[in-house]
Amino acid sequence: GTGETCQGLFSHADQQRAAETLTCQYSTAEFKGAGGRMADAVAAKDFKTQSFSLRGQATWPQGFDVSGEVLGSSGGESAFPEYERLKDIIDNITGTQHGNIYCEEYAKRFQQSISFNLGLEKQLENAELQTAYEISGYHPLRSQ
Repeated sequence: GTGETCQGLFSHADQQRAAETLTCQYSTAEFKGAGGRMADAVAAKDFKTQSFSLRGQATWPQGFDVSGEVLGSSGGESAFPEYERLKDIIDNITGTQHGNIYCEEYAKRFQQSISFNLGLEKQLENAELQTAYEISGYHPLRSQ
């Protein structure tokens, strides 16, 4: 046939990137993740949307306009187990005007990430399963 073939057919890294972007014919992740692009399309229709990864930083949830959040990357019981100990340092970093556009953007995204994860943790703590379905030993924010 005359169709394009996937890049790096015998490379695990290339195939992982291809699976996360659904663009195996290209050798870079310039097209962002498939999940993030779907979230971009939903957000473009004026719906509120979020995209996230349950296993650390990943390409799949990254969109052009919707940035992916990271949940449960440590497998711990808390979204941020060291938060109370580091709260003053975090407040100092995020509450200071740094006078540098890169530092300002980092502090802004850092605060958004902390707020998102702590807010989601609180929502999950108060969530109730609406079905009788049980999985023995299953804990959503813990490593399986």
